[in-house]
Amino acid sequence: DALNSVFRRVPTFCNLSNLEALRVTRCPSLSLVHLEKLPSLKYLTIIDSSDAFCLSEGDGQIGYQFPVESITIEQYGGSGQRLTRLFSYFPNLRSLEMDECEQLTGLGVADLHKRTEALPRLPSISVNEVEAAQVGSLEQHLQDVRGEEEIAAAAASEGLLLLPPLLQRMSIDFCENLVLCLGLLDGDKDKDPGRTGGVGLQGLRSLRLLHIVNCPRFLCSYSSSSSCFPFPASLQYLSLVSAVGTATLLPLSNLTSLTDLTI
Repeated sequence: DALNSVFRRVPTFCNLSNLEALRVTRCPSLSLVHLEKLPSLKYLTIIDSSDAFCLSEGDGQIGYQFPVESITIEQYGGSGQRLTRLFSYFPNLRSLEMDECEQLTGLGVADLHKRTEALPRLPSISVNEVEAAQVGSLEQHLQDVRGEEEIAAAAASEGLLLLPPLLQRMSIDFCENLVLCLGLLDGDKDKDPGRTGGVGLQGLRSLRLLHIVNCPRFLCSYSSSSSCFPFPASLQYLSLVSAVGTATLLPLSNLTSLTDLTI
């Protein structure tokens, strides 16, 4: 209750301008407006708080550029759409850790600038209304955005999470329903191969470390006959433990910078 009271009294955040790390556990829907009072915030941890930082009054009128560099999400029961939108407010995000996110069913990469620009700014609404808007009017809006197939795909599946392309470290544990969407953003052979997105995690061109543990369906969409490379050549550390598909020969020949491999 004390923590919730602090968040309701937004002016008190002026006294926390040097705060670099924030841990939120089982909190109600907190507005992103509150984070504006934390200009030094770099590390954000959200535990068992699926409604944290949903859209709130004023969110539609402010252009967010939060300095957060690292996010940890644990015991998350919300949609992939919601996380996709949340991540779009953190252009400096370099590290992501996710643990026990059962509702996430797909993982892909999208252009951060285009995604943020295309997503509409919604007024203050309840959590249920957010979900309804995302599968209703928001879906219709996204489908009308020309050339944004990756966003339309996100609207079609609540469980799909689109990652910001500048990540350098990513760790995913115990996300039992998560599937790497190979070819999700690159199904059209006529597309420019140099665009952000690409097959699997190819769009994460700065990714150095990838840690996947106890995600049994992560590679279930991969076929041994596929010629695509699911991981970016920038990887130096790769760990795939308890993931279906690791028994087959994965195409790793593009990982010329790889120094540490665990399968």
